[in-house]
Amino acid sequence: MKRKITRLLAVALAGGMAMMAAATAFGQSGVTLQRVDSDIINGPKMACPAQVNFTGTLQVKVVMPAKAVNVTYQWVRSDGTKTSPATKAFNGGTKTLTYKWTLAKSYKGWAQLVILKPSNQSAKASFALNCSKTGN
Repeated sequence: MKRKITRLLAVALAGGMAMMAAATAFGQSGVTLQRVDSDIINGPKMACPAQVNFTGTLQVKVVMPAKAVNVTYQWVRSDGTKTSPATKAFNGGTKTLTYKWTLAKSYKGWAQLVILKPSNQSAKASFALNCSKTGN
């Protein structure tokens, strides 16, 4: 009886180890927020209103090719404004999330991309908008 229990325990442990090894070999799906960049668009005469475009770059790892990774995120601005959380499904590879902020006058600030799911991460980009005049 003692040998039978020992054998069953050994088989169970070996099966568990094999499952752990398989999980390690295949890895897990995930998202890494690499950076956020800003780009000011305000025409050749530096006139306002102007637009600041933000681009967040993500690296998405998908274990099962047919299954996308859902990414829940929001943008937070230096003036306290927050977007509502949004969710996008991504397949593997390098992906981007964008945000546009229109300003009527010179301003120095930042926008931060906050990844809420599948893992909490954030990155921000700063900018300094200097408008020489308003209107076109």
